[in-house]
Amino acid sequence: GYDSGAVYILFLKTDGDVQSVQKISNHYGHMPYSIGGSEYFGWSSDSIGDLDGDGVVDVAVGAYYDDDGGTYSGAVYVLFLTTDGLTKSAQKISNYYGGFSSFYYLSTYDYFGSGCSSLRDVDSDGVMDLAVAAYGDDDSTGDSGAVYILFLTTDGLVKTAQKISNYYGNFPYTLGGSDNFGHSQTLGSGDLDGDGVTDLAVGAYADDDGGTDSGSVYIIFLTTEGVVKSAQKISEYYGRLGYYLATYDYFGTATTLADVDGDGMQD
Repeated sequence: GYDSGAVYILFLKTDGDVQSVQKISNHYGHMPYSIGGSEYFGWSSDSIGDLDGDGVVDVAVGAYYDDDGGTYSGAVYVLFLTTDGLTKSAQKISNYYGGFSSFYYLSTYDYFGSGCSSLRDVDSDGVMDLAVAAYGDDDSTGDSGAVYILFLTTDGLVKTAQKISNYYGNFPYTLGGSDNFGHSQTLGSGDLDGDGVTDLAVGAYADDDGGTDSGSVYIIFLTTEGVVKSAQKISEYYGRLGYYLATYDYFGTATTLADVDGDGMQD
């Protein structure tokens, strides 16, 4: 189907050349689901560690134009891989699959799967957890955006979930209309405050602090239940950025957390 999407598993040499490759799509890689046209499977992705404990790393892949339950409501696939990059099995998470609807319902144009990131083991149950963005969520105002913390089982089902938005998760800021909180295809994750719980960096690339669509990033400190313990916004007005963000800069289009300068703090 047109724009159905794909993911490629690239087996690399030490110099970065591709030694071999395995494509995962409707026609390749033993994908057990049929991906519809214009679903954009692969719009976001992240390694989620060895979820099923078979010694092989697994991945989460967003398909933010999936139509389960509504036009472009979105979906995420958990792919359990073999050592040669084939899909051993998969679990779709959407309005129709994975147990997600027991906790929340995705609406039309939510774009669930617009970003995703492994959160390591937030609730300390021995299983990796997952953050999934839905930048078109409309809690309180159109396209303000949301992020879902998904607590997973070893087979990729949603054990429980916590939404973070204007209405949920104890979020201390007010997201404006069309802020697109969660638009970043990669969400940053790491334990910034050293409390043993993974924290999250989420972009809102259409935030208007300092100018139309200048953008912002939120550093979100989580509890073991996935609720926001505290947060810090970084934008033209917050967080001491030190640079001027101009109109249509789209700061926050992508995010990640890593200790660049080796001081023990995530950057």
